[in-house]
Amino acid sequence: MKNKQLFLTILIPLLLILSPGGAIASPIYLSQSNELPDGLAYATVNIVFENNKAQFEVDVNKELFSGTGDNFGIDKFYFNTNLDLTEDDFDIDGGGKVSGLKNVAYFGRFNYELKIQPRVDPLLFTIEFQEISIENFIANDQDYTFAAHIADFTFPDSGEESAFFADGAPVPEPATMLLLGAGLIGIAGVGRKKFFKKNMKG
Repeated sequence: MKNKQLFLTILIPLLLILSPGGAIASPIYLSQSNELPDGLAYATVNIVFENNKAQFEVDVNKELFSGTGDNFGIDKFYFNTNLDLTEDDFDIDGGGKVSGLKNVAYFGRFNYELKIQPRVDPLLFTIEFQEISIENFIANDQDYTFAAHIADFTFPDSGEESAFFADGAPVPEPATMLLLGAGLIGIAGVGRKKFFKKNMKG
């Protein structure tokens, strides 16, 4: 019985994290720039995988940009994948154009480019493809998977009005960390209980 409780304590959080239905990829932060200081989360890429669809939401952290104009936002988005996609596989909110193989500043070559006019924030689009998952989005030869071009701002001290941004290291979601924490706390609780019972008998 005790072993069963321990097994369930570990298994339930892991199943919630790994469940394919509505699985959410960890937020991916576009924190590298060709013009602005690196290390700031200029934009966040969130992807939800469900029913052979990858639903993207790319949000710009507007607080990091000053002097934003009426047309501020994302006008190009890039990603690298091992899937052979066609324009019919995309559904871009508000419309846009899909093309392939683009070199982006010093971030290297990407398989696909989305062009959006007018600029948007957030950028919302869906890719529908059989058995699509986070494993299908891979780094290019420069170690970048996602990138975006953001424009119509004036960055303090540099005077830049547009720049490219690419991903740094993914950061686990708070919900994922809480689930993992719950499992670890459960393991610790069971172990502590066994320890005290053993000492009481001794």
